[in-house]
Amino acid sequence: MDAAKYQTPRDILFVGNVGEEGEGDLRGVKYLLQKGKYKDRIKSLISIDGGDQGPIVNGALGRKAIERQGSPGGADGNPRRRAVKAGNLSAVGNSRRGAAVKRLISALWMISLLASGTAWAQAAIFPPNEAGVTMGHWHLNSRDVEANKKILVAMGGTAIKNGNFEIVKFPGVAVYLNQAAGAPPANGGTVGSSVNHVGFTVPNVAQAVAKWKAAGVQVLPGGAGRTDQAFVETADGLRIEILENKDQKFPIQHHHIHMYVPEASISEIQAWYAKFFGAKPGMRGANKADDLPGANLTFTKADMPVVTTKGRVLDHIGFDVTNLEAFCKKLEAAGIKLDRPFTRNPQTGGALAFIYDPWGTYIELNERPNPL
Repeated sequence: MDAAKYQTPRDILFVGNVGEEGEGDLRGVKYLLQKGKYKDRIKSLISIDGGDQGPIVNGALGRKAIERQGSPGGADGNPRRRAVKAGNLSAVGNSRRGAAVKRLISALWMISLLASGTAWAQAAIFPPNEAGVTMGHWHLNSRDVEANKKILVAMGGTAIKNGNFEIVKFPGVAVYLNQAAGAPPANGGTVGSSVNHVGFTVPNVAQAVAKWKAAGVQVLPGGAGRTDQAFVETADGLRIEILENKDQKFPIQHHHIHMYVPEASISEIQAWYAKFFGAKPGMRGANKADDLPGANLTFTKADMPVVTTKGRVLDHIGFDVTNLEAFCKKLEAAGIKLDRPFTRNPQTGGALAFIYDPWGTYIELNERPNPL
């Protein structure tokens, strides 16, 4: 799936089952859903079964699992049942393997879209790149949390609450609407800061705009009469560009963060995000850009001095990182100062740190055992 660049809207767990569990009594799967570490985390289940089982290899899987684990089988001594409970994968044989895998991927993609109505938005974050980085969140300092939430939900996001934070999730990004209690109000919008605006894509801009306007969202037209572009701007100055991508699978998806920097710094900022975040350098239209899972970072010449995002309506952007402690050590070894040091939360197992990029964008780094 990685090689084919499939991006699923949520994690997929592959589980191998065996035939000795009794017809109609999949005790291994019951354990997985009701008692295992994935209890209450699995939103959808698809079972691949039926008469075409010839290419499925099931011999000796349990024995191999036992050898790896160095432990006996289940309570009844059945090693293959132990393999199911441990979540070991069965193997697809060579015969008709390609077709079987294609059918499986298609089925898994479809089932991931079906649960709970808007299940496509329930797992906002895309898989990380080779550097362990993926787009995480925007963190707003909203003047009116409910007003901004209403706009983002009308645009297709899913509202959730995480502790004291109001959040709206989209494929590719989670939008935190409020700062911690006691934070001063925002001192300006995105325009004039190092992040001039952020962006989503939709399959059809005209249809999306009509739907949003009917829901009370004020939408500004695209530039130069473009019908494949529009803008939404909140009352407190969060500027969101809307672009069209007819081929995308989601009704709305995070697309870009548009940074404005001095012209002489454009190549430098592109190289900086590539070096430290594993971003892939390229172009977006006429602009130099970097690609990360879930986001394109676009770089444009600023016609006037810009200020840090810290304190603005978009206070900071966030990236999710695997093994954040090691990531922070690499940053520090390269001379990058942590504005807030690596901090582990003993209750959740998560961790965070904060840095500034050299052009003023405030960045939160998160390690999340359970993605939003």
